[in-house]
Amino acid sequence: MRIAGDQSTYAVRFCRRVRLKDHDPCPLCAKPLGDPTKAPRKTVGHDFTVATDYGEDWISVSTVSHILDKGGALSGWAYNLTVEGVLRLVATGVDVTRMDEEMLKAALKQAGFTPWVKKDRAASRGSEVHEVLERLAKGEDPSSVARTIADIDIEDFSPEEIRDVQNYALAAAHWFLDKKPRPILVEETVWSAESRTVGTLDILAERPDLSPRSKGVPVVLTDLKTSKDVYTDHAVQLDGYRLCLEEMVREGVVDVPLPTLHTVVLARPDSTYEERIVPSDPAAFVHALGLTKAAGRLEAALKADRRERGDSGRNPAHNHETERLESPRALALPPDEIVPDEAREEET
Repeated sequence: MRIAGDQSTYAVRFCRRVRLKDHDPCPLCAKPLGDPTKAPRKTVGHDFTVATDYGEDWISVSTVSHILDKGGALSGWAYNLTVEGVLRLVATGVDVTRMDEEMLKAALKQAGFTPWVKKDRAASRGSEVHEVLERLAKGEDPSSVARTIADIDIEDFSPEEIRDVQNYALAAAHWFLDKKPRPILVEETVWSAESRTVGTLDILAERPDLSPRSKGVPVVLTDLKTSKDVYTDHAVQLDGYRLCLEEMVREGVVDVPLPTLHTVVLARPDSTYEERIVPSDPAAFVHALGLTKAAGRLEAALKADRRERGDSGRNPAHNHETERLESPRALALPPDEIVPDEAREEET
């Protein structure tokens, strides 16, 4: 397959997100799904991979957008999650006053109140919700989709959490049935060989419901989210998909109209939804992509340096054979100008 923007033919393999039984091999890359040492799950989301003749790793559009901190919202989210977790421990009778820092961290982790656990659970929720949108957009009967929603069952989710996921899925279904978009691309893998980035857009569709009377039917690129709000990284992600589409259209890989609007649909846990038009700034994605690649190169260099030194990344300043640069005498600073450790951690 020839990739848009390249002068040569690459052997490219896209392993699309598919819904299969756990432990089954992917039909495209033969990679087994899930962990064969654990009990099978009902379904598994299997992300695509990209391989070229040169063995280069491509960066996904979502990875690029996630380099942003949602305007500072992530720090607040992590703080609120910790507070919620501590209150939940107290409510269940745990005496947190007798715990040291490590004990409290372990208790929060066991209770599932860590950013990593929450992100994994949000990803599982999102997979179910996106499946509902995909089924409707590809023409499946709504009554059949309703049965799919009723049958949602995710391992380790409580009955209350399952109901929330079902309501998120209902919200996605309500949006599609209310707005009646005319799908052009659905859950489609798009890529840019020039930028070495790839992703899967949710839906590109004609939207008669958004048509000004005299300007025809707009083509809208829409991303479905289960987050509480629309954030900067959502706009950057949509711009990444558009960049890929522009190249694919320019190179004749696909023949589709380019979007004239970008929107985000926020599915709610009460089965309602809100759709918002988001601004577009293609340069933002390009800069974020460059930063992601540069950060990756720096991280690779740091890891190589750690391997050479045979440690796990200790600061040379902590080596007895190296001058302790953090000391007041070595820095030639008066004591009141030295940043306390606590403040330094907050700045980081």
